[in-house]
Amino acid sequence: MERKIRVGVVGLGWPGQRHLEAYLKHPQVEVIGLCDTNPVLLASIQSKYGVERGYGDFDDLLAVDELDAVSICTPNFLHQPMICAALAAGKHTLCEKPLAATLAQGELAAMAARESDRICMIGFSRRYREDSRLVKSLVDAGELGQIYHVRTGWLRRRWNPSVQGWFLSKQLSGGGPLIDLGVHMLDLALWFMGSPKAVSVSGSVSHHLGNTLSQTSSIDVEDLASAYIRLDNGATVILETSWVSYSGTGDHIFCQLMGTHGGAKIEFSAPTPVPPLEVYVDHAGVPLAAIPALPVGHETADVHFFNEISEFIAAIQENRQPASPIEHGLEILRILDAIYRSAETGAEIRLDRSSELAVAV
Repeated sequence: MERKIRVGVVGLGWPGQRHLEAYLKHPQVEVIGLCDTNPVLLASIQSKYGVERGYGDFDDLLAVDELDAVSICTPNFLHQPMICAALAAGKHTLCEKPLAATLAQGELAAMAARESDRICMIGFSRRYREDSRLVKSLVDAGELGQIYHVRTGWLRRRWNPSVQGWFLSKQLSGGGPLIDLGVHMLDLALWFMGSPKAVSVSGSVSHHLGNTLSQTSSIDVEDLASAYIRLDNGATVILETSWVSYSGTGDHIFCQLMGTHGGAKIEFSAPTPVPPLEVYVDHAGVPLAAIPALPVGHETADVHFFNEISEFIAAIQENRQPASPIEHGLEILRILDAIYRSAETGAEIRLDRSSELAVAV
């Protein structure tokens, strides 16, 4: 039997606790240390989950000789320096989305990963849901034909009280709902489609409701963003995301695929009786909508975070690239950057793949 992978988690907010819970459930993992700059939170999480060693400084965690890997679950502006530090210390690294707060930071992190022999994975947890995996299996089996268009988005109806502090600063976060929520849905769309590259992007952002409905006057990030993305295989993606919008009675989290032989739609936030997953096909010339059977409890966060952690551990043990490697995280960040710059310039952004530089036209 292979020895257990010894891991640590830095950043003990909601995502960090989900990573920790998944590690503790994994039979081939030993959690040997936690890290957070908030000593009260650190002590509380150590006590709650029974982890003996705690560190207030990330460098102290990385200095633990027996540590094999880390999960980075800190604010966006810390992702790049922590990825670089972890890889330099010889630790396999799983970093929460997005890869970084800016494209320049993301490129530095990706460069460090290329120069390292360690695994570096980005945590796009939505693709590790059971419903997402089922749709992906249908696409990969050719059941829907070629996917040529995807509509996807995460529209919040009401302001979430957890969106505060560094989330509201572009310098610290990189942006608003586009880089916070849209990053998940864009990853999901491209993953379903086989990870094609973007060739052009048109984007728009709005700042109409955030300051009023959040009761905060210092917000410098958008409260809504939308984009139209052309891909190198001729397919297209429409993306919409918001932290607050008059978009319905509740949150709308969705991904709809249109293929040459069929289609599918996931409604992650669908209220009963709306089916959470439908597949659209023709049979004997009759249009049909099928509702796949999914395991009970498949939609819970502990399931897809466990699947994500399991992929990370398997990639380490098998010495292979993970399903969501850092290079894919960089591609997502490149598209997000183009959306923001398109919104700023009012022009379409073409992505020059020969130099990986984006130019406005």
